[in-house]
Amino acid sequence: MATPRITPISPDAPLLEKLMTYTPVVLTVVATLLAGLSSSEMTAAQYFRSSAAQAQSKAGDQWSLFQTKRSRAINMNTTQDLLWGLGETPSADPAETAATLQDLTNQLKKVQQLATRIGVPAAALVEDLRAADRAVAALQTALHPATSMPSATAPAATPVEPLLQATLQAISDRAPEEEIRARAAQVDAAAFSQAVTQGENAVQAAEQATAPLRKELNAANRTLEQSLTSVRLSVRRARDVSALLLDGTTPATAGERELSDQLALASTRLQTAAEAVGRGFLWSKLRTNAAIYDREALSNLSLAQLYEVAVRRADAASERHRTRAQRFFMGMLAAQAGVLIASFSLAVRKRSILWSLASTAGIAAILFGAYVYLYV
Repeated sequence: MATPRITPISPDAPLLEKLMTYTPVVLTVVATLLAGLSSSEMTAAQYFRSSAAQAQSKAGDQWSLFQTKRSRAINMNTTQDLLWGLGETPSADPAETAATLQDLTNQLKKVQQLATRIGVPAAALVEDLRAADRAVAALQTALHPATSMPSATAPAATPVEPLLQATLQAISDRAPEEEIRARAAQVDAAAFSQAVTQGENAVQAAEQATAPLRKELNAANRTLEQSLTSVRLSVRRARDVSALLLDGTTPATAGERELSDQLALASTRLQTAAEAVGRGFLWSKLRTNAAIYDREALSNLSLAQLYEVAVRRADAASERHRTRAQRFFMGMLAAQAGVLIASFSLAVRKRSILWSLASTAGIAAILFGAYVYLYV
């Protein structure tokens, strides 16, 4: 059986015949390139869509931190208002705090003097008062740095690119999403990356700046609890000694009655002084903690807004690549249609059954695709 030979196109063949022969090949190459570009653009669209989801997750974390810290600050400010309404209005001024501590120390000394005059019945009280005196001395050392620190203020705002600032303002004003995405897409990538880095550094800087405040407040709070517990124990012991002088087993002398009255009065004043110190520290702690949370909340808010811009930028990029992928795909379909038409015309010209079958299969594929697209 003889093997058929493929007759090459003669160099002298008419130009139209050459075009009809080479057109399907060229259009197939073009269709393949367009298909690759469409696939590449769709992959990029999916990547940016994933980036938008990650940025949205980060923004949600920062919004949660902002809301939590802001709520804590509001609760502490509300507590201060309640104390004010109840008449408990101590000052957080360091000078007044020092004055209340000095008054507590003076009241301790008065009770000590009375206990020394009483003698043996007040021996245990003297030991309690010495322990309370040491505790109050430690309290003076602990409260001074905690109450003399300035309030935690908001960090200085970093310069923001005008286009980025306009996008942030559009988000704040709840502008339409199309407008926000359009503005976000125009923001310079390098400037935006720098702004995000500065925002993340600002959050860390705020936490690092407020860490010493929290440490001092926690240490002072522990010392305060120990000191006030010691003072309250001394107050109870002093009242027991005062009652013991007038227990009724033996007639009390005028001097014993006077010592009993003075000790009872001194113990009451000591308790009042201790309560004043406790309220003053509570006021200072509420004020400082509220300022701490406000400062950290502001940095979290700024970073959350930047992440919101990142979401819009990624959405815009994803939509752009998706549109490009769709258009490349339409171009590929047009090239494939050209291949089909050229092959069909060539088949008609050559009257080749194989080319006719290929062209018919191509037409059937297009019709089937149109049916699926429109009706399925």
